[in-house]
Amino acid sequence: MFTHQGTYYRARAVAFELRTGRAPVGYVKAECDYPECVAPQCVEDEPGRNRARAQLAAVVGTATDLVECTRGHDTATHRRYDRDGRPYCGTCHAEAARTRQAAA
Repeated sequence: MFTHQGTYYRARAVAFELRTGRAPVGYVKAECDYPECVAPQCVEDEPGRNRARAQLAAVVGTATDLVECTRGHDTATHRRYDRDGRPYCGTCHAEAARTRQAAA
């Protein structure tokens, strides 16, 4: 994180915008093996990560045609992918994390 003329900027978001020419959507994360990497070619925003992981799921055979998860969330809106291409429901995942945090 750094500031310029009183405005805070995240290094990964700046790197993403330099590479793509647009503001990122959602969190920007490094897709390489270095979690703190800020190299423009290594960072991706949420839609980019989902697109790449959906392609990986199709290649490795873990893609699914389900239109909703087991709890009824629409997969077109809530589907996310693990780094290895396995799909999961982002809403259910977030709810489970909140439940775990509340129990701790």
